[in-house]
Amino acid sequence: MKKIKIKADKRKAERVEIPIRVSYKIVNKKSHAKEALCNNMGGLGFGLSAKEPLNADDRILVYFRSEKSKQAIRVLCRVVWCLKEKEALFRVGVVALKVSNTPEFIDFICSNMMEHISNYNEVKCQL
Repeated sequence: MKKIKIKADKRKAERVEIPIRVSYKIVNKKSHAKEALCNNMGGLGFGLSAKEPLNADDRILVYFRSEKSKQAIRVLCRVVWCLKEKEALFRVGVVALKVSNTPEFIDFICSNMMEHISNYNEVKCQL
């Protein structure tokens, strides 16, 4: 993977690598939801891999689908940066501004993190 340099790492929290499929819509634009992959999460935001570039300061609604809930957990975000990664992918850094259901979101993220760790350990043990 090509290394991408970001001027100065201004993050105030460490990132946890956790792949979660999400969808997003740009706020105040008439468009359909687009698929993306949430790659990592930190204290204030998360990283996405998207098929289309987003502009810094765009407001987007990111939808996390939980099996425990009928409705997706919605997170209003502001795009901080967007860089072309490879062929048809863009890395996007966002800061979370508002979560539709914070306790459910925390539970969802923790459950996904534990599942990811469990799957990683199973693969590692099989090697």
